Amino acid sequence: MSNKCSFIGTIAPLQTAITIASDGGWRVKIDIPANQEGAALELLTMREKVLRITIEEAKDDGRSQGKTRNTKF
Repeated sequence: MSNKCSFIGTIAPLQTAITIASDGGWRVKIDIPANQEGAALELLTMREKVLRITIEEAKDDGRSQGKTRNTKF
């Protein structure tokens, strides 16, 4: 297994998508389209590990392949 994964997603269109946690940290909910699920499954292997998170705007919005689920672009 790789120690790196990459996928296209959006910050969920919810009022609670970005929240401040009771421990002082922050939580962000991300919607991942169905055509990105394979790559996103790697996240399951990374639970409770310290991660370096990099966010950048995608030049290709990822909508060109497959249907999205629970995602509003």
